[in-house]
Amino acid sequence: MRAVASLLFAALLSCPAGDIPFLRGMGWSPWHAKYGWGRPPEVVAQDYRFLADMHVNALRTWGATKRASLEKQFEAHGLYMVPQVGGIKAPRMAFADGKSGHVVYVHPDSLEAMRERATALAKDMAGARGLAALNLGNEYSWVGTNKKGHYQYQGFDKTTLTAFRRTLEKRFGTIANWQRLTGRKDKSFADIIPPTGQNNSLLFWEWWRFQREVFGQYLRVGHEAVRAVAPDTPVTYALLCGNRWDPATEDADLPFLEFQGDNLYYHWDKSWVDYSVRLARRIGPGRPALITETGINTQRHADPTVADRLMRQMLWTLFMHTEVKGVFPFVYCDEWWHGKDPKAQDTGEDHWGILTADRKPKSTYLAVKQTYAEWERLGEIIDTRESKIELLV
Repeated sequence: MRAVASLLFAALLSCPAGDIPFLRGMGWSPWHAKYGWGRPPEVVAQDYRFLADMHVNALRTWGATKRASLEKQFEAHGLYMVPQVGGIKAPRMAFADGKSGHVVYVHPDSLEAMRERATALAKDMAGARGLAALNLGNEYSWVGTNKKGHYQYQGFDKTTLTAFRRTLEKRFGTIANWQRLTGRKDKSFADIIPPTGQNNSLLFWEWWRFQREVFGQYLRVGHEAVRAVAPDTPVTYALLCGNRWDPATEDADLPFLEFQGDNLYYHWDKSWVDYSVRLARRIGPGRPALITETGINTQRHADPTVADRLMRQMLWTLFMHTEVKGVFPFVYCDEWWHGKDPKAQDTGEDHWGILTADRKPKSTYLAVKQTYAEWERLGEIIDTRESKIELLV
């Protein structure tokens, strides 16, 4: 008979930053339908009243944040913050049709830009009161839309292609060995052109593997830059879940981060089982996680009772995973990034706000408020909770 031993132990997954509580967060980008970004004092005061009413204790930003602003918000309103590395000016990748894309992750100038900006933010924020973590960025990607609007891989610029071909040469040694193992007829490594889309060829998986490694190295540079000047500051990255054939998203290899960060939305799966499986797969390594984005588009779910219910279900589904140390609904208020006229409601993409752009609470406002109030009452129970892992040997 095979003996089965059960080893039960507790992995303490309290916040790496020390005394920081569970983060009842909010994606913070307070654009206003009438005033734009230049909110008058009365609107600013109203926004902070809304945050307090919802029991929000943390903000996640996308733009630049200064230490003075962070500490002022913490002292005046008790709000922790997760500021993001920004202002990275770096060479851009290209699509196969020549369209410019995202950062060339492997370019020396890109690595230096990440190092410089991460260092600058870490120096400014080191030891700041109210700092929860530093975020290396948001939803980097290898995939995007080409000139015709089709989703394809980027990386067809000279720098990325050269690096990829050098990787193949290092792994396979000779072109003859490459031909023998793949059945391809490339005359040299310099002739190899990676695929623009997903397929089952060995070339595709070599391309995918290269992309995964290069992206991980790019973020590692930022992480090491923070560690060098602020070794006690936890670091995260807001990773896009939902597109597994993009190796900069759900399957990115980022074990060095203190906080795993996930932008995780219900509408990608439309099933709570699938949503939970996706979350469980991401937190499988057992690291503390921040849900850096989640939310409900209130135009797609126009029935307020449905939007309210979905938001509550999503928040509680995330909360039940003890690895999760904070949740940031996207976003505080509607923003018109895709459309041109919020009064005309001219797009279906910009209805993620908990409030409208002119500050009218939606049904999801009450969902967040009541859920966060319940979490706040739990106090230290959730601030210091442990995650138990059972291994069967």
